[in-house]
Amino acid sequence: MILSMIHNVGKPFTVNKFYNDIKSRGYQIGKDILYEYADHIED
Repeated sequence: MILSMIHNVGKPFTVNKFYNDIKSRGYQIGKDILYEYADHIED
């Protein structure tokens, strides 16, 4: 998630878009977990 944010500095980051990208790659993760990670990163 952090690398995605760094590589796309000029674009706004949304958890939903990141979730869809991860899901399309075959990974299974809950959106709630991603929102929790994003909250920790912001702090």
